[in-house]
Amino acid sequence: MADDIKPMFEKLFGHGLTPLTPPQVLQLLKAGRQELLLILHWDEEMPQHQLIIHELTPDNRVLFYNPYRAEEKPVGTVLADPERRVEEDGMESITFDTFRAFFTDRKAVCYDTRQRQ
Repeated sequence: MADDIKPMFEKLFGHGLTPLTPPQVLQLLKAGRQELLLILHWDEEMPQHQLIIHELTPDNRVLFYNPYRAEEKPVGTVLADPERRVEEDGMESITFDTFRAFFTDRKAVCYDTRQRQ
């Protein structure tokens, strides 16, 4: 799935993207703020949905930017499928367990968007 659109993102970021394993993703999230591209199957209308994963919060939630959220909702609003919460600055968050399930249930593939030296 992600292989279909990976070249487009490599052109956008100006460098190759290597898939991260789930343990690598967790290690990066524990290290601090990130810009990880997550491509996952959201639903039949959006089989290749993209999110930008930013951080693991102290209360064990994964904070991310969802470029497809159609409307602004008040902070704290809980959205469905998957259950997620609206956060400040246009961000959303999900529980770590939901995030972990993205890799098995929604065929997620994650890439570090920053070119490492």
